[in-house]
Amino acid sequence: MLLKANLLFLKTMNDKIEIFTDGACLGNPGAGGFAWILLFDNKRVEHSESEPKTTNNRMELSAVVSVLSYFDENKKSDKKYKLVINTDSNLIVQAVTAGWLQFWARNNWIKQDKKPVKNQDLWEKVYFLLNKYDVDFVWIKGHSGIEMNEICDKLARQAATSQTSIYHQVINLKKKSEQESSKINTKSDKTNDAFKFHLIDKEQLLIEQIIQKGFIKNPNSIVLNNSNISEFQNKLNQFINKYFKNDNGENEKLQSK
Repeated sequence: MLLKANLLFLKTMNDKIEIFTDGACLGNPGAGGFAWILLFDNKRVEHSESEPKTTNNRMELSAVVSVLSYFDENKKSDKKYKLVINTDSNLIVQAVTAGWLQFWARNNWIKQDKKPVKNQDLWEKVYFLLNKYDVDFVWIKGHSGIEMNEICDKLARQAATSQTSIYHQVINLKKKSEQESSKINTKSDKTNDAFKFHLIDKEQLLIEQIIQKGFIKNPNSIVLNNSNISEFQNKLNQFINKYFKNDNGENEKLQSK
């Protein structure tokens, strides 16, 4: 069963919804992937998809179309929201803010130089969705240390490399007060610090290694399925016995429900 966010509680949230989008392509054209992150009500929705042969511009546009379509299909309130899309694509930002998109639509998708607009199918979808909602586009510099942009870029590159997808994964975010309390009063969970888990579909789980010990070799992720789960569990137990100990110096065992 795919994990999807229910936006019913949008009725109680603030008007502004922050979105980050990104696209990646290995070759241009080549294997590609796109990703988006939607932030609302102390929750983060992550999504990524892949295509075997595409271009970088198509992946950037697909990310915008995908997140706006997701919002369009899942929102349960008639309340007006301000959607702010952060992207490192100059083309998308300029097309919207400089009026190119409106001109293309009025001119039957022909540019001023009399050439047809590339990726017309995706631009038409963007144009349709932008006319339904209040959307602002903000250009951000890629790889400049903006946390959500870095995560989005990583998801897009993982999708392009592995040709796998992550569907509407929901992450609960701690409020600032809870984060400070956690730093002071709680002991860190070493296993949670070691790995991140991403549900791909009902039969596959993507496990990303985020510590520096060499349990999973480069690239630091593995897709877990029925064919390799036994081998993975054995190696994981060996890894935990080697690196993780409790306060009494004893090995901590992996707990499974």
